[in-house]
Amino acid sequence: MRLAEAEKEKARKVKKIDEAIWLINHENFDEALVLFQELRKEDPNSSIAAYYLGLTLKQVQRYKEAKPELEAAATLTPRVDNAIPELIDLLFKLEEFDEAKKWIETAEKDNIAPAQTAFIKGMILLRENKDTDATIAAFDKAKSLDESL
Repeated sequence: MRLAEAEKEKARKVKKIDEAIWLINHENFDEALVLFQELRKEDPNSSIAAYYLGLTLKQVQRYKEAKPELEAAATLTPRVDNAIPELIDLLFKLEEFDEAKKWIETAEKDNIAPAQTAFIKGMILLRENKDTDATIAAFDKAKSLDESL
C-alpha cells in the first residue's frame, strides 16, 4: 500500500511540474512561480524544482532570490547540468565575477554548454579589463563552438 501512495505522490509532483512548465512556456510566470515555490517546500532536495524555481525567478529579474535556487540545482543530486550556465549568467548579471569563474571552471571541467561557457567567460574577462589576450581567446573559442555567438 505504501508503494502505491508513493507512486501517486510522485505522479502528483510530476503533474505539478508539467503544469508549471506549461505556465512558463505561456509566459505566466507569477502562477508558475507559486507552483515551483510549493514544490520546493514539499521537496527541498529536488534539484528539478530548484532549477525551475531559479529559472523562473531569473526570468522575472529577481536575481538575488534566483541565486540560491540555481546553486541548489547545480549541487543537489542529481545535478541539473543546465543550472550551471544559468547560474554563471546570473552571477555575471549580479557582477559576482569571482564566483562566476568558479562555476565556469566546473562547466569547463565537465564540458557543460562549452560555447555558452566560453562566451560568458569572455564577457567577464572583458568587464574586468585585465587580460585582453584571454578575453579574445574566450570569444574565439565560443565562436568556434557555435557560429551564432
